[in-house]
Amino acid sequence: MEGILFFFILFLAALLIFIKHIKWWIKLFVALYYGILIYFFSKGYKKIQDDYELYRSKNEYNPNDPADVKALENYWDPLADYAGNFEVFFHLPVLILLTFSYYKWIKNGKNKTQRILIVLSLIPVSLIYLWIAILIGMLGYQP
Repeated sequence: MEGILFFFILFLAALLIFIKHIKWWIKLFVALYYGILIYFFSKGYKKIQDDYELYRSKNEYNPNDPADVKALENYWDPLADYAGNFEVFFHLPVLILLTFSYYKWIKNGKNKTQRILIVLSLIPVSLIYLWIAILIGMLGYQP
């Protein structure tokens, strides 16, 4: 989980550093928002994992034992719900920030070539963001 959140933070930090038309206090607000969000998400995610690990340390997993299967379901269902509930809070502000930024960049482009290059830069940014969104969504994936 830490690796996924690291890539998300790196992506967000790059956005905040390289976007010049957003005021510093908005950047500070976004950084604080994500700092608090990641703190609470990590804390809850870790608690769900720790509860399951506590059960696993006391009981050897047996797929034929209904109690073990129930414990596994009681781990994955809350984990999937928890990650799913936080996913909107991770993605919506970044999408708003990206949409606003690209609108400003395209609008303030000096000529047609620059505007085309800005639109083309949307492809790698979208692919990287899609990859990060899939990884964050997979934090709650139930096998």
